[in-house]
Amino acid sequence: MKILKDFEFSMTGAFVSPEDVSCIQVTPGETIIENQGGWYAKDTTYNYQQPMTLVVDRLKIKDGVIRVSQIRQEIEGHDVWQIEIEPNEHLRNICKSRGAKIISCPGEYTPITKFGQVAVPDFKMSGTHFYLMPVQCFNEIYENMKKRGEVR
Repeated sequence: MKILKDFEFSMTGAFVSPEDVSCIQVTPGETIIENQGGWYAKDTTYNYQQPMTLVVDRLKIKDGVIRVSQIRQEIEGHDVWQIEIEPNEHLRNICKSRGAKIISCPGEYTPITKFGQVAVPDFKMSGTHFYLMPVQCFNEIYENMKKRGEVR
């Protein structure tokens, strides 16, 4: 397991401080135990069979056992980045009309995506839903929006 330090999480809608949120990379065969909360809740054990990048809350490592209180996001592979995009109604409508994949990121933070994708916020849905769009497509649309004066 590797902890990535170059990501920021401003958790505006969550009951966790940004310092308690981590981005980690796991390799095939590693096991993560997620505590479902409370004294009587069952722990869930995840044994990853492929390289993954995870956004987790309250990471604890003791005697080689990796425990977290919540897994917020799972991305296949280790080639990831985080790009913040301002909410924009026109971008949101383009993503919706093109059938872009929707992801949910509880806590209203800028999600981690695979390198080459961006997450366009859908703030019609309480700030936790995002549309995934290839970065080349986003750049073309954004440039056209700038030419028309729809963005600064």
